[in-house]
Amino acid sequence: MTSIPEDIAQEAQAIARSGLIAGSWYAATYPDVSATGLKPSEHFAWFGSRMGRKPIWGLDTRFYRETNAQRMGPGENPVAYHLREGRALGRPLQETTQVYAVQKLARHLWGALPGEAAEALRAVADGAEQGERARFVALVELAGRADFDGRTEEAAAILARTEAETPRHAATKAALMRRGMLAERLGEAEAARGFFEAVPRRAGPAGEPEPDPDAMLGLANLEPDAAGRLAAVNALHARRRLEPLAPVGPAFDFAGLGAAEARGGLPYLGLVSVIVPAFRAAGSLPTALRSLAAQSYPHLEIIVVDDASPDDTLAVAEAAAARDPRIRPVRAPRNGGAYAARNVGLGLARGAYVTTHDADDWSHPRKIEAQLRSFLADPEVMGNAVFWARARADMRFTTNWRLGAAILHLSYSSLMLRREAADALGPWDEVRTGADSEYLWRLQRVFGPGGFAHVEPDTPLAFGLDEDGSLTRSKATHLASNYHGLRLTYREVVRHHIATARDPNDPAARAASLARVPLRMRGLPEPEEPLDLLATCDLFDRRAVERLAAILAERPDARVGVLHEPTLASDGRRFAAALWPLIDGERVRLLTEDPGPGGARGRVRAAAEPLVTPPGDADMEDADPSWTEEGDG
Repeated sequence: MTSIPEDIAQEAQAIARSGLIAGSWYAATYPDVSATGLKPSEHFAWFGSRMGRKPIWGLDTRFYRETNAQRMGPGENPVAYHLREGRALGRPLQETTQVYAVQKLARHLWGALPGEAAEALRAVADGAEQGERARFVALVELAGRADFDGRTEEAAAILARTEAETPRHAATKAALMRRGMLAERLGEAEAARGFFEAVPRRAGPAGEPEPDPDAMLGLANLEPDAAGRLAAVNALHARRRLEPLAPVGPAFDFAGLGAAEARGGLPYLGLVSVIVPAFRAAGSLPTALRSLAAQSYPHLEIIVVDDASPDDTLAVAEAAAARDPRIRPVRAPRNGGAYAARNVGLGLARGAYVTTHDADDWSHPRKIEAQLRSFLADPEVMGNAVFWARARADMRFTTNWRLGAAILHLSYSSLMLRREAADALGPWDEVRTGADSEYLWRLQRVFGPGGFAHVEPDTPLAFGLDEDGSLTRSKATHLASNYHGLRLTYREVVRHHIATARDPNDPAARAASLARVPLRMRGLPEPEEPLDLLATCDLFDRRAVERLAAILAERPDARVGVLHEPTLASDGRRFAAALWPLIDGERVRLLTEDPGPGGARGRVRAAAEPLVTPPGDADMEDADPSWTEEGDG
């Protein structure tokens, strides 16, 4: 073996001392190293770096060269450059570091800081020192936000940049599905078809390649007539030998959904209770009930809980019950929301299994049978759910509330439980929205991750009507509020409870947790008396929450409302753990919107840095901006 050049030997020694090479991992990952007789550090310094090899799992030399090309000398070893200069500059060693930073910005883009986050994401997308994947994710998020804001042509132009600027990702499903959905909405049918058909195939049940189901539904949207769309959807169901859809009326639309008769395939396993909460559902309820009446497993009780609707919902349910004795109409004593209505049904359910079904959903006749088969296949499974696609009234499919790569999603409203699980978990939280997630998290905490199963994840066994007036689309409860507002705040309260409670089902512990949920989320009015203090704080920031704690300690008798106002630097993922001992839901409570003039006698911003003492009396609208800081949301 030729002796190692002196400069390479010195470089190898520096790399070995740095800890940026894992010798045993390097030798095991690249078996040819042992044949050279070189130490791993020597091999990497002389040959490996030029071959694009990684010296350690978390250091991607390809990415490092790509993002430091303007700084490194020709052929320079990336680890040597990092030790000489890159480390002091904070240059990331792997692409996931940059991608995580982009994902953090994306959370703010959909949260309270869309303008600032969009500007930062544009800088990433245009940045020469950003890795290809980070730039791709930035482009995807910017396109999604542009489309959400009604700028569909701009969204399409943003994603078109991926072909030239991020070619490794332009041919992925993440890019192609989004571009196809945008092209379809812009009336560019042939371009859309090309995108959907280019989506990579996936492995079927026997390992054979088959078309991606999301792409198949995207292609169904392009069919010029209802008959073509129907045939395209039926091709998806035929792959799993499911009965074809067969409209009950002259058109293939949501109101007329039906399917060929599905003969029973299971013996009697016990009664299944189906709870259908319904509010102002006179128009959609017939479709939902028709799909339940046609289930291949016929041993059902269908409990329709009319949530004190002002329309003919109850009359529709009573008319259906006259035709099918399995249907039990019930009127809730007051309008309490979907989860309160479910709880009414849960109190009446007699089945060995309990499931839910929304009044604007349609289920394939094999859906309940498929869920029961999941229980038969694994006695450890306590709950399961199917996958669905959301569709407009004309049966054209959407990617849910924002531009995405998937049309199929887990249907939370199809949750089915064994009776023992329903008894253990008890009622849903009676909040305005989001309690499906809490219920599922609680199920998995009590019964373990294996206690919940996905049923037929590549096939829509249900369809949901995608209407602008639904809870997921209305302003306050829109799914975007998962990033800022009602859903985020509720999610963080219940996530903390489920993660930390000794028994998350304990009624007293659940009541204490629910007391922390903002009054608006619980459908309760705000007190008329003004708060003593409104404290705004970046609840994602531990240091800011510690400052909030100090402020509250200085005002032990004050009634305080805490309003989350994030900053772009914060993670945007979890409220700081130090928050929860401060919030009791009475003296100190969480808010989701500013109470406005007169809603609080004083205002303060709990920032990570020490605050200037606020003015003595104070009309906070005229307060010195050096200590009060307005949020962007």
